[in-house]
Amino acid sequence: MLKKYFLSLAIVSIASLLGLKVEASEYVTVKRVIGLGVVLGEPTGLTAKWWIERDWAFDVGVSYSFFSHLHIMTNSLWHFDNAMSKIHPSLEDLSAYFGAGTGLRISAKDNPRSGDARGNLYIRVPMGIEYLPRRPRIGPFIEVAPGIALVPKVFAVIQGGLGIRYYF
Repeated sequence: MLKKYFLSLAIVSIASLLGLKVEASEYVTVKRVIGLGVVLGEPTGLTAKWWIERDWAFDVGVSYSFFSHLHIMTNSLWHFDNAMSKIHPSLEDLSAYFGAGTGLRISAKDNPRSGDARGNLYIRVPMGIEYLPRRPRIGPFIEVAPGIALVPKVFAVIQGGLGIRYYF
């Protein structure tokens, strides 16, 4: 049964990737392309972000929840660079973002709670703010991602955290 969840996540991830353009824009090549880092929160783990265009990125995460679950997540994120600078010009390095993604939650317990499945497939809607200065090539961020588990049962999912990525 767990194979079905991995297969579902793989299909959704591959479908997302097929929609990505192979060549990154000039802005992305000059400013940043790939970022690797950590996120602390619920769940806590590793994160990677791949910029496709100036305002579009794809990110993945592998993390562990305080509730004994491993999470594997993928998201497509749309950034709104000018949104924060309209509030105040000094906020021009802050980039608000909004996205859509999928995740797989796998129980780390041998015997999950009664009624709890060993694995769940869910959709999520991440939103947050990332600080993207020209130098240094770091990207601290804060994110909240509400969602809903769909397989094998329906329930609400809420995730969030504070993180940082180094961009290559």
